[in-house]
Amino acid sequence: MKSMTAFARIERSSDDFQIIIEIRAVNSKALDIHLRLSPIYYGLEDNIKKCIGTYVQRGRIDLNLQINSSNNELNDFEIDWVRAETFYNVLMQLNEKFDLQSSLTLENFIRVGNIIKPVETEKDLEEIWKHILPCLQDALVALNDMKEKEGSNLACDITKRLDYLETCVDQIESLSDNELPRYQEKLQERIAKLVQKAFEIDPVRLIQEAAYLAERSDITEEITRLRSHIQQLRDLIQMNNAIGRKINFLLQELARELNTIGSKTTQIEVSQLIVDMKTEQEKIREQVQNIE
Repeated sequence: MKSMTAFARIERSSDDFQIIIEIRAVNSKALDIHLRLSPIYYGLEDNIKKCIGTYVQRGRIDLNLQINSSNNELNDFEIDWVRAETFYNVLMQLNEKFDLQSSLTLENFIRVGNIIKPVETEKDLEEIWKHILPCLQDALVALNDMKEKEGSNLACDITKRLDYLETCVDQIESLSDNELPRYQEKLQERIAKLVQKAFEIDPVRLIQEAAYLAERSDITEEITRLRSHIQQLRDLIQMNNAIGRKINFLLQELARELNTIGSKTTQIEVSQLIVDMKTEQEKIREQVQNIE
């Protein structure tokens, strides 16, 4: 089981490149990939996303790719003459309008930005991808390692809560085994009060009424389904694929059975156990929001 929250950073250097990849993973209902890279590498977006998709199935992924060339090129800057001339003409108009009589310096142009900028030379993306791919794969492996460690901690916590839920189910089942005699005793007490023991109560009729009430309050099917849901949850958290949505569904079904039992029972002890189980179910649901 994997968490959706993790971070990885990988740096690799070769004769031609220094590649730095940072990946942050957080919660999301689906796989949501966001890339930050230089425009000259936009052609690699599909390759990067496909690679991420083979390692991550769910969550928001923010990837920052930085590629530094190891070659020291001298002529790797250019001037945006249109922007420079526009800026110059504006300053001249200001000087003339307000009689500033100030002189222009190189610093004035540098402060504007994007007048002097690096030359974006055409890159051989296929060749660069050969360097990026192994670095990206290492980063994703490191990311998954962290996701699995966090997922293991979540699995331990959820397992403990499932153990408690199972203990509660056992207690509820034990309490419900004595429903018929309990209903029979309660009916006898109520009828005796109403008629003030003026006549003898038909024991057969009493048993029939008690059996009817017990049948209406029978929770055998709900107990069976609760056990099934808990076992399925145990099985799911042992898997290593995307299971978050399946666990969410089972938790909803588990909550439905708890509500049904709560509406049927008249025992205070069972009602209290249902409240406790709902609390644990909600805690598991909160944890599941972090599961891939």
